[in-house]
Amino acid sequence: MVVINGNYRELTLDNGLVIALQNTPTGTVFSRLRVHHGSSHEDGDERGLSHFLEHCLIDGGAETLLPSEIKKIKGSWGYHNASTGVRATVFEAELLQEDVGDWLRVVSKGIFFPEFDNGVVEQERQRVLREIEMRRADPHYASWQSFKSAMCRGHPVGRDTVGETKIIHVASVDALRVLHGRGYGASNMDLVLVGDLPDDIDERVTDCFGRGPSGSNNRLQFPILSPLDSMKFLHSKMPQTTGEGGAQAAIALGLIGIPQTHKDDYAIQILFRVLGGSSNSRLHERMSSREGLTYDVSTTYTSEHNAPFSVTQTSVPAGKWDEAVDMMFEEMHKLRSDGATERELEGVKKRMRFNVARAIQTNQDHISTIYEKWETGRDLNDFLDGYDSVTLNDITRVARKYLPEGRKNGRYVLSVRDPLKED
Repeated sequence: MVVINGNYRELTLDNGLVIALQNTPTGTVFSRLRVHHGSSHEDGDERGLSHFLEHCLIDGGAETLLPSEIKKIKGSWGYHNASTGVRATVFEAELLQEDVGDWLRVVSKGIFFPEFDNGVVEQERQRVLREIEMRRADPHYASWQSFKSAMCRGHPVGRDTVGETKIIHVASVDALRVLHGRGYGASNMDLVLVGDLPDDIDERVTDCFGRGPSGSNNRLQFPILSPLDSMKFLHSKMPQTTGEGGAQAAIALGLIGIPQTHKDDYAIQILFRVLGGSSNSRLHERMSSREGLTYDVSTTYTSEHNAPFSVTQTSVPAGKWDEAVDMMFEEMHKLRSDGATERELEGVKKRMRFNVARAIQTNQDHISTIYEKWETGRDLNDFLDGYDSVTLNDITRVARKYLPEGRKNGRYVLSVRDPLKED
């Protein structure tokens, strides 16, 4: 297969900003500025300030741009958003070509030279506080955070990025400026634009972003998430919601995986696909199609930020969650003892080929593949070759190595949100 997405070009400005530009035959442009400064860069008394800062930047005004002007300009963009993660904060938009110049101007000034208009800061403070309160009041969110905490055990990926209300309530503009000064230098950022780019895009990017201060490169390399020492059971009360099938219990089963750089990475991805990755998977065939215990069951696997783990999730009648968990472990035991079939392996490989082909359907998808190349050195051809190289023996070997031996003596995190649990 020919090299996919290899036609983007890179440049690095004198201030250290890394840029990738790719033309595609589309009528729009997707732009993303990634600042390598997120919740993991906060001190203990700053929890949530990165999120608050993200809300205040750009909309709070900038060098020669009033908040009202920025609001008017942004109103004509097709899509724009910002988000804060554990390792980075992202500012992105999808635009017509004619709006690219305005996006470059507004974002570069708002990021490098913010004004922090008092009215906007107070408005965003209230919005952030409402967001925190909304999440804290959601029992599903609280349960997921407890599950992540048990899986990650102090690893940064387990952090709750939204913040603490007591810190946001009293955060000053000076505190925001201090945090901004620590992480918002050009050498700590990268910028990617993909789509119907203007002919002079190199000059426009340089003119707008070349003025920014270099600052410090604070990119973090997270430690590898360590294996679990034992089983952990999280049994919590769930608000009772009763439909035609009666009260439902929600199950999440987590296993630790391996880093992306490990030689077994492709094999373990396919293993978890065989286990619970589609309606043809072992768990779906057993628990949904044959037993009728659940409508859906799925297993996802991620290894981002050196925190590799799988999560199998389903909802079942509340009185049968224990039976459902037994079925999960029985299917894992079968994979450990007998491995996968040729039909299962080839089916998953075909699905993987489909996913790789779909990974360049949009301008936003192209940005993701550029990130993958930057962060792991792998392009889409590497993924195709890696998946294709996996054998039935590989599946059996990784199943015996990484799946738990059994429910009683395995190392995993099991969360059950049970409406029938006694207080």
